[in-house]
This record gives sequence, C-alpha cells and structure tokens, in this order.
Amino acid sequence: MLSGRLNGILLPLSAMKTERDWGVGDFASLIEWTEFFASLGTKIVQILPLQETAPGETCPYSALSAFATDPVYADISSVEDICASQEASAYVSSLSDNIAAWHQAKRAPFNAVKQAKLRALWLTRLKIFKAVGPSGPRLPFVKFLYRAKQCIPAQPAGLCGLICFKGKGGQRWGLPAYDWQYQHSHHLTLWRRKICRVTELYDIFRLDHLVGFFRTYVFAPGDEQGGFDIQGEQNQIDRGYNFLRMVLDEAKGKLPVGEDLGVIPNYVRRMLVDLRIPGYTKK
Repeated sequence: MLSGRLNGILLPLSAMKTERDWGVGDFASLIEWTEFFASLGTKIVQILPLQETAPGETCPYSALSAFATDPVYADISSVEDICASQEASAYVSSLSDNIAAWHQAKRAPFNAVKQAKLRALWLTRLKIFKAVGPSGPRLPFVKFLYRAKQCIPAQPAGLCGLICFKGKGGQRWGLPAYDWQYQHSHHLTLWRRKICRVTELYDIFRLDHLVGFFRTYVFAPGDEQGGFDIQGEQNQIDRGYNFLRMVLDEAKGKLPVGEDLGVIPNYVRRMLVDLRIPGYTKK
C-alpha cells in the first residue's frame, strides 16, 4: 500500500465542517473534504478515532465501543427513519437556530450536538437497535454506523490502552490489563473482531503501544512495584509474533502501523521489519 513516499494531511473530522453539518463535521462532510483533498493530489487523510465515546466524554481515545461509530458524526439528513418520522423531522427542523450557533462556537460543541442527534435518533427506533445489538434485525437508520467504510481513506486507530514501563516503579495508568493467556487460549477472537471492524472503516490503522502486545507492565492490586506480565524474551517474542501475525491475516491487505516510540526492545523492531509493518520515525 505504501510503496514510496506519499503526502498526506492530519485533520480531525470535527474540523471538516460544511454548511450542512451541525458544527462538528459528519460523515457527509468527510466525503466532501476527502474528495477536495484528492483533487489536490493528497494521498492520505489521517483523522482521529471515530468510535463512540461515553456521555460527556470528548476524548476520541476514550471509546465506549470498539465497534460503533460515534452518533455525533451521523449525517442526520441521510437517516431514513428520521426523514420518515414526522416527530423526528419536526425536532430536527426546530434546531436551526442551535445549529447556526454551533457553527459559530469557538470550541467544537460535541456534547450539545451529540445529545441533539441522539434525541433525533431516539425519536425513531434507536432504542430498539440498542436493545437488540448489531446482530439483531437491521434497521434502515443504523446505516450511518457503517457507511464510513465508503469514505475514509486512512486513520490512526487507537486500538488499546496498555501500561508501559517508566522509571523505577513503572508508570501507573489505572487501566485494566488484558489477560493475554485467556485471549490467546480463545484464538484472539475479540481482537480478530476488532481488527475486522477497524479494517471496515480504515485503510491504515495504528496499533498503539506496540510493545504491550509482547509484554505489558502491570501492577497487582496494592503493589507499588509493577512487573511484566510475561517473563523470558522468547516468550515475549512468541506472544508478539502470534498477535501481529493475526493482525496481518485479519487485515486482508489493509495496513497496520506499529507505534514503536519510547524504550522498545530490539526484537520488536526486528519483527516489524520481518513482517513488513511500518513503525514510527520521530523527527
């Protein structure tokens, strides 16, 4: 996919505004902007994660779901159930002054826009979708959750939060660590689903804190000193190789990029070269 040097641009979707979005960009504006960039010869558009965040959370790296895109980016005008609902359509029409104000806001009004879009969706049948999940009956309006596949050329996807080593005692992030023994004993099923989903959305995606897939620095409850969750260099190499081999198999031609910044064992970078997975060059 990356056969040579390419030019690209980093721009969050929330900055890709048009006259028709609600002030934070949406999937329709993403199409317009990527077509504009393509007309200039831009080869890669890098954006922030699109996964849904918890209520009140605006950090794209604090996702509520690894699979659902955030309703704040829904193109409400293309949601069939809203267009067919008199109540929902009337509610959307009543927001014209709010939308004008959101466009003039100095900061992206994520919370206000998300709440307004969620209300519009709940006035249709989003409640049913939330209850039955994506494996249940398909509803027309949920197409917006999956349509990003057709318009997103590249994205650094923050797939994991891992505890990394720093200093004598280690850096405590307060995040739950993966039970890698369980994950591997179940054929990395959860991660296979994550990779399949991310490659539906993006052509290029980032594996955050790559070394954590080889070894993770963890703290047991009450411990002041942490330690690696797997001992022995060869064991760490084997775990990392099995994970990255799975990523490549599930990516089906899409390109993972390993975040290999910081103190990284030499065997990690050697494996990236062997598997032809790009890392980072810090300049």
